[in-house]
Amino acid sequence: TDLVGFTAFSESLTPDEAFSELSEFLEIVAECQEKYHGITSSFTGDGTLALFNAPKDHQEHERDACFSALDLLEALRRCNAERKAAGKFEFRARTGINTADVLLGNLGTRERFAYTAIGDGVNLASRLEGLSKFYGTEILVGSDTAKAVADEIEWRLVDRISVVGRRQANLIYEPMGRQGELEEVVLRGR
Repeated sequence: TDLVGFTAFSESLTPDEAFSELSEFLEIVAECQEKYHGITSSFTGDGTLALFNAPKDHQEHERDACFSALDLLEALRRCNAERKAAGKFEFRARTGINTADVLLGNLGTRERFAYTAIGDGVNLASRLEGLSKFYGTEILVGSDTAKAVADEIEWRLVDRISVVGRRQANLIYEPMGRQGELEEVVLRGR
């Protein structure tokens, strides 16, 4: 997950103001991730990497990752109503979600390390987050994740993409909301 437009916005802030704004956003993100059994593995500037099936196995990790991202959008909408009234920068997030086998563990040096995931699947999730800007979406999800929770979320097929460094094309999807919670007009517009 990444905060949209923060780099440009932060140029007009003092370091203390930037820290305060970023802390507020990251707190909301981490709360949504933890609510659904995710762990925030790392904070990278104005973004996070969350893991939903580690360090312990969690059977519904695909669903929980998607629900976490959908809840984040709603949490930011509520937060932004207050921020807008106060004349503050409105938080918008982009999220990429992917399911894959990855290597998990403590990565770093003998003196400093962090628990994280590495591998092609993590790279694809990061690229999906970045592609959200191109497609005008807030969440993009890889096909394995979408298939795993096909009956719990309303999906919109976005595209078939070829990512540099990968041999096969990937279908990518946008989660529109939980099954049974979307208005008919939204479903017809898909």
